[in-house]
Amino acid sequence: MIASVKSLLSNKKNDPPKKVSKSETIEPPHKKILPKKNDLPLFDPDLVKDLENDHQEILLEYQDVLQCAENRDFEELPKQLETFSSKLINHIRKEDEELYLYMKSLASYNGSIEEKVCGEFVAEMKKITISMFYTLSQSPNVPVNDQNVEQFIEEFKGLGKELQDRIIREERIIYPMYENSRKHVDAEPV
Repeated sequence: MIASVKSLLSNKKNDPPKKVSKSETIEPPHKKILPKKNDLPLFDPDLVKDLENDHQEILLEYQDVLQCAENRDFEELPKQLETFSSKLINHIRKEDEELYLYMKSLASYNGSIEEKVCGEFVAEMKKITISMFYTLSQSPNVPVNDQNVEQFIEEFKGLGKELQDRIIREERIIYPMYENSRKHVDAEPV
């Protein structure tokens, strides 16, 4: 074993050094490269308002699905469930592509505390999202019928609790961080 390690080390010493052009620079692996202010995604002054409106629509759709299940309206329920799922997916996609991308970029620009908070929050939101999508797409209680409606209602109420928790945390933590971020990056009005 020692002989093989020595041979690897001796071969490494004999390798020619990598040539670097004058325009190329090599950053030490421990040095963190921060984005420039111009590299941050654009701040959208209407984003929080739009996302909060989405939250209200999603919660109304959630209530419609729950009402259909409780009324045992098995004809309307799949349509309501599809509308709810579609709105939820579109909302989460918008958050990921606009809000969380911006916040992650800002966090890496501002430093470790913001980066840590944002990273933990994004990870937590992903776990909640996966749980919600599992309920919507992999539930053994879908399609809903007389035999499984009570289990579906119980499962869907659990999803509703996760959804409400997610909304509350976003509106109390991430949305204010986003709105206050303009001060940190000296953003110009859009």
